[in-house]
Amino acid sequence: MSTMISRLKHTVNRLLPIFMTIVLLLIIFNSSIVRIYKNQQVMSQHVEEIARGFMSQAVLSTKILLQQGQRQGLRQLAEQMEENPWVDQVLVYDNHGQLIAHSKSAQKIIPELAAGENDTSPYQSPYVAEIRDQQLLGYLRINFNAQSLIDDFNERQRDNLAFILMLLLGAMVVLYWYNHPTTPSLRIPGLKRK
Repeated sequence: MSTMISRLKHTVNRLLPIFMTIVLLLIIFNSSIVRIYKNQQVMSQHVEEIARGFMSQAVLSTKILLQQGQRQGLRQLAEQMEENPWVDQVLVYDNHGQLIAHSKSAQKIIPELAAGENDTSPYQSPYVAEIRDQQLLGYLRINFNAQSLIDDFNERQRDNLAFILMLLLGAMVVLYWYNHPTTPSLRIPGLKRK
């Protein structure tokens, strides 16, 4: 009976650290997955806020140039806005919806807009705003592309996940060695044990 109890204690003493380690690793892995999901939501909101803030500033600048009737200034403003790494194209329309100015890269999407083709992802989206004084002066369309920011973010998330997986693998190796202890065979010729 006492040998059975001692075997049970020995088994429990060997399995308890293994069980605790597995539970701890599962908690860490689960929390990292939840954190990745929450970070993606925060990133989407952040991109949306930046796009709306940029758009409101662009509308103010465009409004001044529309009031003064400076088409060349509108074109220069569109090209300057396009220098931002998050901006793909800029298009300015008058109050009747006629295109009056655009950035250089917008030339390639004008036929697509006329045909109604528009592929967008959550991070590549057009923002359109009315330009008003007391009356409608025109419209401003900016196509944002935050994909480079999202790619950097996703790369960091992959690195974090790889680190967690390496921790899991390391823990499994340690647990294997813990359950299968090996002692090297030291058989040296001429050495006698006492």
